Amino acid sequence: MNDENNDQDPRHRMQELLAAGALAEIRLLKNERKAERHLAAALNTLEGDKARLRKVQQRMKRSRDSVAAARANLQDVQARRAAGPVSPQD
Repeated sequence: MNDENNDQDPRHRMQELLAAGALAEIRLLKNERKAERHLAAALNTLEGDKARLRKVQQRMKRSRDSVAAARANLQDVQARRAAGPVSPQD
């Protein structure tokens, strides 16, 4: 057995344990607050990223629509060219 523990007053030992527990809880609370701040920052970053993604998706849709319109126009022009000149009607 440890003579140091046997020599201490039980009330003194209880106070030491309570103080150690209180310090441990304070450290845990500080770590929890820090984790909450990190979570809030990460959520803010996520929201910003989502907004940027929506804008990019909208630009991509506009680009796809432009490409589709240009392709349709090209096909129309090519079809008219392949049909040959329009003969005048009397």
